[in-house]
Amino acid sequence: MEGGGDVKGWALEFLLRAQNPVVPSNLIKKVILIVPLSDFYSRLKKTLLLRALQDHLFAVSVPESVLETLEQVEELHRLGDDDDGALVTTSSAMSAAYCAVAVECTLKHLLLELHNNPAYLGAVNRIWRGRVRLMSGSGEGSLLLSPELERWRTDIEASLLDSSVRERLASIDTRRDAVFKLRDYLKEAWTDLGPSFLERAALAHINNNALAANHSEDSQQPERGQFC
Repeated sequence: MEGGGDVKGWALEFLLRAQNPVVPSNLIKKVILIVPLSDFYSRLKKTLLLRALQDHLFAVSVPESVLETLEQVEELHRLGDDDDGALVTTSSAMSAAYCAVAVECTLKHLLLELHNNPAYLGAVNRIWRGRVRLMSGSGEGSLLLSPELERWRTDIEASLLDSSVRERLASIDTRRDAVFKLRDYLKEAWTDLGPSFLERAALAHINNNALAANHSEDSQQPERGQFC
């Protein structure tokens, strides 16, 4: 973005990061309509994705769309450096959150029916035979892949043929784990992202004013011994 687009982007980033009070999602969606998504720089795109995850967390909601959002964040990481030139990597907290959400979005269907469950089979096909298999088969290899994800994949595949495995999986509190790990990832991600551009600019302005005031005070004080 250039010119006025930069200002709109900085303002949008500030709105997305606001905590007290939190800016309503519907207002942010209206603001986004003003700025084309294609014009968003990497940092703002990541801020948008993290805010989408934050909204789900506020609602204690863990839908499958969270997986897509995490994959989009990972894609930004794959592109390399962020807008400030810092190297961006996918952390273990992020891959743990992805795994926990994938498990929750699958096993929640077992709470309704252990046998002849089309919803469960559909989730297995979409997530584990779809998303996760594509990750494993990609030439570069996804940064979201982890040994834990592969272990769950093995267990879930086994559950399709073994009712005792399904019963064991159905007894696990996957929702709590998904919410906690998503929360931990977001806490880390917001910290790594740092303050918004406007917050950094305001802080720099305050620091510069403080330095200028100190310099002015020092220059007005007489040197020691001047009036002796």
